[in-house]
Amino acid sequence: MDAHDGVREQHGKLAKDPNLSPIGRLDKSREFVAKTTAKQIANSRKIASDKRAANAKTLQSIKPKSPDKTDTASAMVRMDLRNMLRAMPASKRMAYASGERVDPRILEAIFEAPAVASGLDDESYGRLMQESIKRAHPEALAEVKMAEETVELLEAAVGLTFSAAKNIGEFPSDAVLEKFIESNAPTTPATADPSDDPIKLLNSLGPTADWQKESDETHERILAEARAELAASGVI
Repeated sequence: MDAHDGVREQHGKLAKDPNLSPIGRLDKSREFVAKTTAKQIANSRKIASDKRAANAKTLQSIKPKSPDKTDTASAMVRMDLRNMLRAMPASKRMAYASGERVDPRILEAIFEAPAVASGLDDESYGRLMQESIKRAHPEALAEVKMAEETVELLEAAVGLTFSAAKNIGEFPSDAVLEKFIESNAPTTPATADPSDDPIKLLNSLGPTADWQKESDETHERILAEARAELAASGVI
């Protein structure tokens, strides 16, 4: 939050300077935003973008893997399993596939093909996918969720700093300030596959049952990394 406090402090100093005219005060304010605040905002956004890209990559990597397509015998078994599921009454189908002791081959058969091949709708298919990931990778999901919380805190701090900069620099709109920031601190943010929205995925996945027990060390490590990155960028 030092970036936000710095903007407010600078505004207070300039407001008390009797040697500055209103135009001079505005020029000094925009000079401060250009030299200091714009870079802090741009660097913080880059950190947030990189974190989101890394989280999206992690979520993609822990999805169930595709089975060996060259194993014809196993492929036939999976096809039979899908046929079996499709022939079940809808009420029993989901219960059978989502049981705690479900045969992994059942899930493998389901995820290999579109939902309709197993008689499932997209919502049920997605729920099975989420539960499968939670069971297989609880620690990875805990790490991603805490990283996303760190990103959200960072973005909130950036938002406050942006508003303060807009105020002291008397920028007429967000768009004008955005162009000002880009011209004084251009960056190339990291990108992620738009279909892999970490926030949307994590909101649906939710925390694991043993969240606190499993994630203490991970939490401390992520916070330490976040503090180091934010300090380097001048945000804290």
